[in-house]
Amino acid sequence: MAVIGTGDAAGASASAPGLTIGNTSGDHIAIDTNEIMAKASATTTGTLNLNIDGGNVVIGKADASTVNLRGTVQENGTALSTKYAAKSHGNHVPAIQTADNTKFLRNDNT
Repeated sequence: MAVIGTGDAAGASASAPGLTIGNTSGDHIAIDTNEIMAKASATTTGTLNLNIDGGNVVIGKADASTVNLRGTVQENGTALSTKYAAKSHGNHVPAIQTADNTKFLRNDNT
């Protein structure tokens, strides 16, 4: 199947993208040449769910891709900081230590 269209999948306007799946007066998906957008109506963005019933989601090639996250990143409804490790990552060495053949340096204070 080939879909040829040049319209932009815009959030706040009733655009005509290359492909629309669903009725534009309700929940639908708008796809153009570089976007996949969930919409709740012709002029309102919606929530895009990926594998909502389970399964892995892979984005890009592991050694050759950059993933840019915009907005607030959440885990189970709780916002995560994109600058620091989450508390669930465990304890970390509080200060720089030098290996001296007398102890094994780990990142969990043991």
